[in-house]
Amino acid sequence: MPVYFYHAIAFLLGFILDCIFGDPYFMPHPVKAMGKLISTLEKRYLGPKETLAIPAADEESESQESDNQENEIQESENLDGDGQEANRPEMEGAFDESVETLDQETRSVEDETGEVTGSATEADEFEDWKNLHEDVIWSENMEEFDWSQTSKKKVSEEIEEESVQEAVTAVERKKVTADEALSPEAQKKREQGRTTVLIVLLCTVVAADVLFMGSYFIHPVAGCLVEAFLTYQILAAKCLRVESMKVYKALKTGSLKDARRAVSMIVGRDTANLSEEGVTRAAVETVAENTSDGVIAPLLYLAIGGPVLGLVYKAINTMDSMIGYKNERYLDFGRAAAKLDDFVNYLPSRISARLMIFACHFLGSSFDAPEAERIYLRDRLKHASPNSAQTESVCAGALGIQLAGDASYFGKLVHKPTIGDAKRAIEPEDIRRANRLMYGAAILCLLICLIVMLLICYFGLGGKEMIEIMRITSA
Repeated sequence: MPVYFYHAIAFLLGFILDCIFGDPYFMPHPVKAMGKLISTLEKRYLGPKETLAIPAADEESESQESDNQENEIQESENLDGDGQEANRPEMEGAFDESVETLDQETRSVEDETGEVTGSATEADEFEDWKNLHEDVIWSENMEEFDWSQTSKKKVSEEIEEESVQEAVTAVERKKVTADEALSPEAQKKREQGRTTVLIVLLCTVVAADVLFMGSYFIHPVAGCLVEAFLTYQILAAKCLRVESMKVYKALKTGSLKDARRAVSMIVGRDTANLSEEGVTRAAVETVAENTSDGVIAPLLYLAIGGPVLGLVYKAINTMDSMIGYKNERYLDFGRAAAKLDDFVNYLPSRISARLMIFACHFLGSSFDAPEAERIYLRDRLKHASPNSAQTESVCAGALGIQLAGDASYFGKLVHKPTIGDAKRAIEPEDIRRANRLMYGAAILCLLICLIVMLLICYFGLGGKEMIEIMRITSA
């Protein structure tokens, strides 16, 4: 029997074990080892975390949402209300400066009473220049353009050339590479962050490969069992369901305070002042987002490269959750981890969204597949992260609810666009529905991966010949 066939068996067994037992906190876990290594390297490079403002939550149960929301805090500082880069005032300021400079060369400055103190010749020159540009409407202080009243006629070449030159200069300043603009200390932190990523990935590959290949060297059955166990530890479907259902139970039978405490363990936002609706929304968003990060993406990487590639993905995910923040401590040090996490989740997040839409057809009347696709196509990019809104938009559309919107992080209100249409008010039952959607997509992904793996085994790795030999031998 081809060894690859054992890989398919281990893939299935690992998923079943995860669905039954969930996160194995009672035994050694590879993520714990990764976390200790990351913490050691961080302490070596940055020192102890004395003033780190990160919500107190268990690292293994903390949602990946905190990483993307920290990115949104940074993005919100750099974007204006329309979501565009907030550099237009700088451009206009550069243009106004050139106009003011030309103005000062051709006329005298008005005093507080409005009387001109320059010579008559200078005043005449300014009047001639003003008449030449009669299409420009001036404000009362004669120093600024009133652009709301400006006609579409072309300004004179002398003004245009100077303004364009100033504008180009401003844009070029914006295009200076990050490394050139960084201080030596920031550059050093980025280099240390890249080193940390390389060390963690190298240690993960070596340890996983020794364990994986060593067990298969002993015996294929031993290798299959070890691979199944590692697959089980990498997946987080039941863990996600258990933690989100704690929020559901608190909302149904406990107090709002209990619900806030439960949701604080899986989200990065401030939960102290959340309403019941806000708590529910936070839990649903976490399940929707981590359908990709915690379930579908690991399944895809496990199917492609076994536990070695699966653990590499988990290491990247763990680094992002621990150091991929955009606060003062991690802005430069965690940049490499955050960017790498965005890269490895780019395709899985989009595959996850499509699997969720397809799963809606089999999950009952509570899920609207056409609406899920409509909202997905409309809102999938409404997030600072390129990946998070992919699955959140599908969940919002499938359930007919509205997710995202303004939220508070680390004491700061962040303005974010909403995802989905509020066809009805969100309710605690939506947490259960989000989990059903997550499991539906996960099972679809499992089946598709198994079919592909078995086809590869049968046609590409000698499975067909082996079966034929067994049939002839038995005859």
